[in-house]
Amino acid sequence: MSVSPDDLRRIADLAALELGDEELDDLTRQLSDILDYVSALGDPTDGKEVRAVGPEHAPCRDDEPADGSIGIETLGPDVRDGFFAVPPPPGLGTAGG
Repeated sequence: MSVSPDDLRRIADLAALELGDEELDDLTRQLSDILDYVSALGDPTDGKEVRAVGPEHAPCRDDEPADGSIGIETLGPDVRDGFFAVPPPPGLGTAGG
């Protein structure tokens, strides 16, 4: 699969990019090379049926609730009122100061 300069001009317009002629030629070639490479990879499923794996096929760890819900307090070292507490950026002093 290859990309034409007109295709790339349209993409550049949608992305609000200004491309010179040399950039347009280089990007057209590079994008075509990428698409050719991806096409050469073929079908990663090799014709096999693909299904999503849900919780019924991936049991929870012992430290996770069976319903799949995890409270925010388990995700960070310092959680206050449902928010992560973080130190102030360097040079801005202490919190509340």
